[in-house]
Amino acid sequence: MNLILMSDPRVAAIPAKECDEPLVDVRAYRDLLVDDLKSEPTAHFAHLRQGVLERPLHAQSQLPAGLRLLFAEGYRPPQLQRSYFEKYAGELRAGNPNWSEEQIRAPARAEHTPAHPRGRQSQ
Repeated sequence: MNLILMSDPRVAAIPAKECDEPLVDVRAYRDLLVDDLKSEPTAHFAHLRQGVLERPLHAQSQLPAGLRLLFAEGYRPPQLQRSYFEKYAGELRAGNPNWSEEQIRAPARAEHTPAHPRGRQSQ
């Protein structure tokens, strides 16, 4: 089996296509617990594509009574995704002053896959 990481340039080369499916606010669906750890003023973190939201809602409906799924984070605007990436790259630079830029960026890409220009993270 070949494992290809999201940080692989071949993944980034795959064009993303807008599906025009609306983003919906997960907080409107009381079946899921929502963790606000990644919350930000615009509340983008609590949004998913409608079709994506249907999957954890279905999974929640299959769980035994008393067990709940915890939703942590959904949509990330491109500027937020970039800030996560750059922050982590900065931490790697500070901790590894002799590393080349590629040695910094490879693990940063693996940890924080850059978003598609339209705001969709590569799937």
